[in-house]
Amino acid sequence: MAAIACGSPSGTPTGAPTAATNPATSDGPSAAATTPKPDARAPDLAGMFDVGGHSLYLECRGTTGPVVLFEAGSGSDSTSWNRSRKDFIGLIDDSHRRCLYDRANLGKSDRVEGPRTSATAAEEMHSLLLAAHLEPPYVLVGRSFGGYNVRLFAAAYPSEVDALILVETLTPEFQTGMRSLLTPDQWAEEATSFDSIEPPLDELASLPLVAAAAIPDVPLLVVAGTKWHSGNEPWPADWPGPALDALWARAQADLAASVPRGRLVVFEGGDHSLQFSQPERLADEINAFLAAP
Repeated sequence: MAAIACGSPSGTPTGAPTAATNPATSDGPSAAATTPKPDARAPDLAGMFDVGGHSLYLECRGTTGPVVLFEAGSGSDSTSWNRSRKDFIGLIDDSHRRCLYDRANLGKSDRVEGPRTSATAAEEMHSLLLAAHLEPPYVLVGRSFGGYNVRLFAAAYPSEVDALILVETLTPEFQTGMRSLLTPDQWAEEATSFDSIEPPLDELASLPLVAAAAIPDVPLLVVAGTKWHSGNEPWPADWPGPALDALWARAQADLAASVPRGRLVVFEGGDHSLQFSQPERLADEINAFLAAP
């Protein structure tokens, strides 16, 4: 994949502001009375920022308040948080500066070559926040594989992280346990799918890095559904579905229990894309967590 050079001096946007798009793809349950109205405004900040030889796309709503940065799942760009007419980011309390970005090789960000892991993504996330002059401490929200990236960010820069929110995130314990439950052929199929989702980012090489990184003692919200972690379809018929579901549930509970101020919220029947299927409830949980003393 050829690299595209479009860097700029650190902190200087190279892209013009663009309005967020929010195609309607799913609905959630009725909004709670406390849920803010969706905010369909264009971002207050939108542009490309140099992170060391290549640039990443960042957009933020709001000009004041603590920064809440949303990290997407594997193969997904920033628009994955808002593919709902409910406008998920607009449901998050606007007393916070709500920011989305595209990792390298996704969305509007530059294409780069060479080996990449969650550690690479975490370092570039940090460089991006500094280049955009977004001051810590940050609240980091990671979904699915994005949870690996924000966990490594928090481990590397614990003094800059105010809280973590992990939504339907992978854990090293789950992936290790998954391998032991599958046949060699089934695991090879799964590993091949990992390699094909977001090349050249190596998801499996990220696993031991995350396993060795301690989550700092900050407030932690873990949100988990009870349907198949990788999507909305059942496990393949020849896979041990009940055992994998039980492993997923146990891994999410262990993740929440891994820090003193961890909390687990389970969406019974919830799928892997809660920001699409249950946007109001997910926003309510995040808003309550952000408002807690």
